[in-house]
Amino acid sequence: MDLTYKIIDAFNEERGIESYVNISNCDGVGLIVHGHSGLNPAFRRSILEKVLNQIDLPVITLNADRQSPENNVPIH
Repeated sequence: MDLTYKIIDAFNEERGIESYVNISNCDGVGLIVHGHSGLNPAFRRSILEKVLNQIDLPVITLNADRQSPENNVPIH
């Protein structure tokens, strides 16, 4: 499998993701997410929520904090 990358100069992450979606011919978007703690989530919407509201493609998320059921080891 050949992987390529492109650097997008954008004001923030969600605008960068939206820009990439607009210039590419992708069928969906995959994002790795993780939990937050503290008061920050109460005051700031997540990047995931902003992306979901801005693009019209399917979005799949992978939880970075998930533990492997067999040996209780974080899945990376």
